[in-house]
Amino acid sequence: MSSPKREKIWNDLKEHQIFLKTQSIKDLFLDDISRINKFTADACGIHLDFSKNLFTSETLRLFIKLTEALHLTDQTKALFTGKSINITEKRPALHTALRGNSEKQILIDGKSVKIQIKTELEKMRIFSETIRSGKIKSSFGKPFKTIVNVGIGGSDLGPRLVINALKNNTGKDELKVHFISNVDEEPFASILDSIDIENTLFIIASKTFSTSETKQNAWLIKELLTNRYRKKGIRHELQTSQLYAVTANKAAALKFGIPENNIFEIWDWVGGRYSVWSAMGVSVALKIGFEKFLEFLGGGADMDEHFITAAPEKNIPLLLSFLSVWHRNFQGYASQAILPYADSLSLLPQYLQQLAMESNGKMVNRNGGLVDYDTGPIIWGGTGTNFQHAFAQHLHQSTTITPCDFIVSANSKSNNLHELTNNKIKHNQNILIANCLAQSKALMEGRDIKSVSENLKRLNLDNGETKKLVAHQFFPGSRPSNTIIIKNIQPRTLGSLIAMYEHKTFCEGVIWNINSFDQWGVELGKKLSDSIRDQLIDNNHNDTQDPSTKNLINIIKKYQK
Repeated sequence: MSSPKREKIWNDLKEHQIFLKTQSIKDLFLDDISRINKFTADACGIHLDFSKNLFTSETLRLFIKLTEALHLTDQTKALFTGKSINITEKRPALHTALRGNSEKQILIDGKSVKIQIKTELEKMRIFSETIRSGKIKSSFGKPFKTIVNVGIGGSDLGPRLVINALKNNTGKDELKVHFISNVDEEPFASILDSIDIENTLFIIASKTFSTSETKQNAWLIKELLTNRYRKKGIRHELQTSQLYAVTANKAAALKFGIPENNIFEIWDWVGGRYSVWSAMGVSVALKIGFEKFLEFLGGGADMDEHFITAAPEKNIPLLLSFLSVWHRNFQGYASQAILPYADSLSLLPQYLQQLAMESNGKMVNRNGGLVDYDTGPIIWGGTGTNFQHAFAQHLHQSTTITPCDFIVSANSKSNNLHELTNNKIKHNQNILIANCLAQSKALMEGRDIKSVSENLKRLNLDNGETKKLVAHQFFPGSRPSNTIIIKNIQPRTLGSLIAMYEHKTFCEGVIWNINSFDQWGVELGKKLSDSIRDQLIDNNHNDTQDPSTKNLINIIKKYQK
């Protein structure tokens, strides 16, 4: 299959979209009193309401037919059974196996995936429990108080999101976790200024152990530790307890100087943006405890089961992918906003940017040909209610329509409000929820000219001024959104939420016939930056840059003098 546009159902969807253009989302509710029952779904502590979209039973029927024509079921089976669905790198994408309970044997290069995963999980369990209990101490003989995770991309965004989301679910508050990702010296210096390196454990998290940003930061950390060891007279054989690695390139980690027992293994079949379920999540286990890390994995497995077994009409990841493709390819909407109403989920938009845009920001299909249709939308967002005072204006009245995912937890949990009554805390949460629901309602309903005019009449303005203000206070409405309610932000529910978006992204990729598991655009930037770096350092280096880049290099050198 080269293009979904060649399927008859694709053309049927185009004609269907033209028919729906004459209707509003409010009209759909008036036409079908049972709409709310048809366009909601529940699974794994997550409730999806997708009724506020210009999307009907006929739209759903056509999308189900489209995925049948595109053999989504076969592709899903290939994903879960270890087939090489990452066709450009000739490898499986087996992140689901990291959290699964299946007894089915999967062999990769003659090795049992299940045994490899169990081995690393047991190593993570022992490690996290001994660090958290204080049995393992630093080279200076101090219990660990701080963890610093050094990594970028999936080695950073996943653990950072989960730890931030579950910060109120940990019993080890005194164990602080920091993240160093960029090579920008300011955050690096800020973190080092705030910690005592004598009670800090450093985790170098890099699948390839060749990512330039991570290696540069790792070298600096190693030098800092070495200098402190020398200053304090720490014997060489004791200098082994503060530097650890998570990588698929064990040889490179050993060459760097990390002891073999300090290396956690991941594998080529774990994509970076899907790696939080693997040993890349060791910082998560250290912060929240290994049992809660297992609950997180269990939530992912719950969503896997739902995705595999649920009927299409109630399959949450599949429905979200239908809506995404509908908005992108048939409605012409270029972006999607992720809007969590929970500060603990403030990093979710950024995490989903990588998941969705690195996976499906592609212009070449699985056959190697250029696509002749739009693929992955731009993902952006912010935290409610803060975004309401930043860019909500754009969502309501801009000429650009942006479909939104509103995400809200029915319950809050904080370990730091002991002096307040539960009713006071619940009142705050209900204000937050009310704002979330009001935004989705306002996007759908808008405000018509008649109601605006009636409101303005009460102000006793003259007709000319009233007429001007009517246009400014008119809201077109019929702007699409999903509302996702989670029961609470706990490890299991969070695991389900992340896996939900993973499977949504996978289904989009199948419909668009693209490889969602490579990222050649990232690799190109890495390669070009190496040559530019050399020219910034070496004045005599062979100059092969374009005129603009050459001039920018010269300006930087001038400013650095």
